Amino acid sequence: MLLKTYRDKAFANIDVLLKKQADLIPQLITIAEQVMAHEKSLFLQLSDRPSDTLVPFYKRRLFILFWKKHLAILALTSSPVAANTVSSTSSGAL
Repeated sequence: MLLKTYRDKAFANIDVLLKKQADLIPQLITIAEQVMAHEKSLFLQLSDRPSDTLVPFYKRRLFILFWKKHLAILALTSSPVAANTVSSTSSGAL
């Protein structure tokens, strides 16, 4: 008898939790629709901009990538290990 009561209470608690989750679904749908509408307006605004407003961003990005690559090459050639390798190969070639 006691186990039956515990079982019934457990199922009642599960029903309450499922009901709460089911009540949240319409709110989730409206939030998702609002997010999609916001993203759509954002993409439309970005596509309506002239392309020359985005050019400075791409130029800056390319500039940063170029200097990162250049600095990495400088770091490799100025390291003591690379300097020893370069000097030993250049002296051996003479």
